Amino acid sequence: MPTASNYVLESLQASCRLHLTAVEHYAGIAAHLRALGYSLGIFYRDQSDKEASHLRLLMDRLEYFDVAPSLDHKLPVWPRHDYAGILAANRVLETEAAALEQSSIAVCREAGDKHSALVFVELLAQSEASLIQTEATQKVVEEIG
Repeated sequence: MPTASNYVLESLQASCRLHLTAVEHYAGIAAHLRALGYSLGIFYRDQSDKEASHLRLLMDRLEYFDVAPSLDHKLPVWPRHDYAGILAANRVLETEAAALEQSSIAVCREAGDKHSALVFVELLAQSEASLIQTEATQKVVEEIG
């Protein structure tokens, strides 16, 4: 059975918890926006699906080490009927994810676990892309009011 440092395992667990929050975060926003008749809900449903695929990737990595994923997590918080507030909540979530992924890359590399580091590199690229998109959308919302 392969082993990993406790620091790598904690990084994987922390990312699992955060991605579980993200799945619920985006799924809730999707349902809310669809109920209001906005097709933008489809975009957020797809975001939730992407976060679920990231979660599966992390869970698979933990299972490789024969470690059960931690499923306790923070419940998502975002304001209803306030798209600017939703975007702000998205930015907070993705900023937290990017910071965790950056530190996790360093932890994995220091432990000599290049495979786990590559998982976090992939996740970081997605988080950074989401941040760029969220910031661009925030700018448009600010400009049009």
